[in-house]
Amino acid sequence: MQPGRRLPSKPSPRSPEDSKASTNRSLDCDSLQALPKAPLPSQKAAYLRASSLLRAGRVSDSIQLCEEMMAGSPECPEAYYLRGCAYYKLGDIDRSIADFSYTLKLDPDHVNAAYSRGACLNHKGEFAQALDEYSHALRKDQGRPSRLRSSRLSDSLTRLDKSLQAANSLLKASKPLPAHSTSPISHPAPLDAELLHSKGYAARKRGDLQAAVDLYTQAIEIDPKLFKAYFNRAYAYDRVGQWSLAVQDYSSALALDSSAPYAYYNRGIALDRCQRYSEAISDFNKAIELMPDQEDFYYNRAFAYRKQGDMNQAVIDYTAAICRNPRFYKAWANRGFCREKMGDAEAAELDYKEALQIEPNYIVAMQYLASLWERLNCLEKALTLFTQVISQDPGSSSAYNGRGLIYDKKGDIDSALSSFSTAIHLDPSNSVFYHNRACCLRNSGRHNEALKDFSQAISIDPSNPALYSSRGQLYRKLEQYKSAISDFGKEAEMSPLAVRPLLNKAYCEAHIGDYTAAVEDYSAAIRLQPTDLKALYNRAVSYSRLGEYEKAVSDFDAVLGLDRDNGSAKYNRGCCYDALGNVGKAVEDYAEALKSDLNHM
Repeated sequence: MQPGRRLPSKPSPRSPEDSKASTNRSLDCDSLQALPKAPLPSQKAAYLRASSLLRAGRVSDSIQLCEEMMAGSPECPEAYYLRGCAYYKLGDIDRSIADFSYTLKLDPDHVNAAYSRGACLNHKGEFAQALDEYSHALRKDQGRPSRLRSSRLSDSLTRLDKSLQAANSLLKASKPLPAHSTSPISHPAPLDAELLHSKGYAARKRGDLQAAVDLYTQAIEIDPKLFKAYFNRAYAYDRVGQWSLAVQDYSSALALDSSAPYAYYNRGIALDRCQRYSEAISDFNKAIELMPDQEDFYYNRAFAYRKQGDMNQAVIDYTAAICRNPRFYKAWANRGFCREKMGDAEAAELDYKEALQIEPNYIVAMQYLASLWERLNCLEKALTLFTQVISQDPGSSSAYNGRGLIYDKKGDIDSALSSFSTAIHLDPSNSVFYHNRACCLRNSGRHNEALKDFSQAISIDPSNPALYSSRGQLYRKLEQYKSAISDFGKEAEMSPLAVRPLLNKAYCEAHIGDYTAAVEDYSAAIRLQPTDLKALYNRAVSYSRLGEYEKAVSDFDAVLGLDRDNGSAKYNRGCCYDALGNVGKAVEDYAEALKSDLNHM
């Protein structure tokens, strides 16, 4: 990195603001549709058909249609109510109770569900609970218009009250039961998988993710083939950052149903978070194959391509998302980001502006556009936009950082340092902010403070080669060459294809007289870039300092082959010829060097 260059901090592809949206987070099975293979009929038509099938005795067909309704609309209480009725007809009372309970969770005023749950409890011999249910249903029923009230509720209450009195009399007349005996009055069966799953979902909704995981796990133990329990446990794992476990559970869900697009999509997001980008892309591909019109699938595949450095493919995917939803402002902004990275500032600016046209308060796009204007030296426009971001979001550390870069360019050092310091105060874990303040301090001559900030940046992000480069440049400026050599060496290790850290390291080695090390580093740079004039010239000088004049002459020849008017190379080659005793060539080079100098005067 050149001295004075900044690392402007752009919002990450998944900024805190973005992470709240469904477009870049996993989708849970209960809040989004798990798509059927064919388009769903309207909910009303589906409900009427399922009711008719149930009355006709086609119970299994009715259940199947109810589950299709649930897939299309997971919060539809009538689907759960009708399936509960179907389970009741099959004699599966516990599943029936679970469905009626979930119906009441979705719609606490659902009179028929309350009545039906009471009927189930009555059937199980749990008379007291049944009486409570019937009473609850009756109270709700009496609050409805008279034409909607059910006469069967009061009749059921009367019959149940008599049954309850008879049961109590029987219990009072009986002898105490031995501890190991089974009561003649049946007790509730263990909670079944569906009910446990419903409780898990309720726990997730209230934010108790660990309880949700535990309940989903219990549901899976009862029913190892319950797709949605694996799916939603995976979602909970994703929410708490246990992405490998999320991947495992999504894989288990897909083993049960390989045609579920959201399972592929969510697993793709979890794989992305595990930095397994190629596998994530494969899952997004499968989700798109199953559901080609879902813009979120393209949007998140674009992020995976972007993290692999394939900006062109990312642009293609963001465009696909926009084609499917032209008001998808986040896709516009992120396509602009990629276009900017590809060097098309004009197209990037248009995309940022389109995002803001759709959503004027979208802070991410505002920051992207302001950062672009700062790089294009449209400083006043950029400053105005960053200030607008700060007015809307006083906690935006990136906006303060961006404003600091602008003040620094304008020469307002005090304002720049103040902005960088505010950014650091808001986000003390961001190495970029320390780096930028350090550059500002360095350029204003406050070298010790700058070194402190560079070192702090490195302690936060020790794998960032640019930070070692910047600190190394300052050590070199201060003639602390050994410290500079150490920093440039680390930069070179982290950037094995970069020539600049090798040149900087060799330069410092030559300054402390370690010409052997300098030759080694210049040679490494030349292997990477055989026509690098600086590397060839400085290696030639280092060879001459070591007394290896023939090698030095060979390097000066290479320099002059690339730059025939290089007077310094001619002069120094003449010195090498002189040292080798070739006075004629030495005199010739001295003359040519003098001529070059005169031509450039």
